Amino acid sequence: MARFGKDNMLNNTVWETMESPQLRLGYFPEWENKFTMILFSGDRRLIKELERMFFDLSNGKIKEIWFDKLGFIKPYNGIKVLGFVSDKDDYIEYIAGDNEFHWVLPKHRWEDFAYLISVFNDKDAGYVGHRGHHYLDTPSKGDIKIMVSVDEYSDEWWSRNSL
Repeated sequence: MARFGKDNMLNNTVWETMESPQLRLGYFPEWENKFTMILFSGDRRLIKELERMFFDLSNGKIKEIWFDKLGFIKPYNGIKVLGFVSDKDDYIEYIAGDNEFHWVLPKHRWEDFAYLISVFNDKDAGYVGHRGHHYLDTPSKGDIKIMVSVDEYSDEWWSRNSL
């Protein structure tokens, strides 16, 4: 199993030098006054890159990944998200005091999530040209939810709502 490194960075240097939007990644401790939300938000092209990362985790190409370190992702609120593959565990947890989350899934669940967000780029699914989101239901150690959103949250929204 390879760790996510320069050999499989999906042209990370291209993302770092491009004048283009980035997929935003943030966490919101009191979303709707109910739970902590981890939010990936951006356009379809960026969601496609996230989908590829999920597939790389599902097919064993990589074993773990720091999502906040990817060149196409802009982390907010000091968030750190480590995703990794487990043989049996399935959870998301907050690591106290460090704005860090560990997202642990078996390979088949990373694949399920890759397919779930792939519909944002599927003309037959009817999402292309429309806003939308999906919750990536993961058991949590704490009350944590994960959402991937396409074209729903503006720059202004992020400026107003980021910690």
